[in-house]
Amino acid sequence: MSPRSNSRNSVRHRRNRRTRNWFRIILHCMVTALLAELVFLALTSPRLRIARVDVRGAKTISASDIRDRAGCAIGQNLFLANTRTVLRNVRKNPVVRTAKVYRRPLNRLVVRVEERTPFAAVSAAGRTYLMDSEGVVYTETRAVRKGIVALELPGSGRLRIGTRPHPRLISSFFDCLRRALKTGFKVEKISVDPGNNMCLNIQSGLWVKLGQPFDLDGKLVVLKDVLTRKPEIATQALYVDLRCMTAPAWKGRETSPTL
Repeated sequence: MSPRSNSRNSVRHRRNRRTRNWFRIILHCMVTALLAELVFLALTSPRLRIARVDVRGAKTISASDIRDRAGCAIGQNLFLANTRTVLRNVRKNPVVRTAKVYRRPLNRLVVRVEERTPFAAVSAAGRTYLMDSEGVVYTETRAVRKGIVALELPGSGRLRIGTRPHPRLISSFFDCLRRALKTGFKVEKISVDPGNNMCLNIQSGLWVKLGQPFDLDGKLVVLKDVLTRKPEIATQALYVDLRCMTAPAWKGRETSPTL
């Protein structure tokens, strides 16, 4: 091949490359313009303005309360709604355990909540609160549903809604309750004094003084053995004292013999 032919091919190659480069630039600009137009339409289209906020999962909380807390204005653009702010506002309600927010085309915002469920009724300073299985006190109440374990805490101060009060005492409560149920006792109430001494109220209204929350399994086994050998204690005794496992005692109406 002659030098002249090589030169012609080189020039033709450069021209083709320039043509391809210009084509890519024009295509890139067109795609960018199209995407910008789509974004503009998404943020300004009346069809994508929030028309309603649907609330799912609410049982004791009113849907209107959730909507008010969410803070999303009707007519606001669906994509400009700050879902993190919505979640933060909704979760300020202490009854709400978890919350999620979804955008639903074309103009709906869905707020799904999971409410806390009562695990225990906590009495403190003359007031009664509901506490969930995570130890969070989430509302004050006057009526307690049957079957909910009662917990009596010491002190004269009111409990702060939405917090885990007295972590050490609450931990002892959960541990005692779990072990008692495992042993087969139906627990009605657990009382904890400022020294962390525990007193257990089981079926038939019998109180059991457990003392410090140590060796609870052993103390409950002794209690089960005592009630098996002398079942009349369950109805005749005011309480059974297990603070000393080697010398359990019970107090009746007139006497308090050692078992």
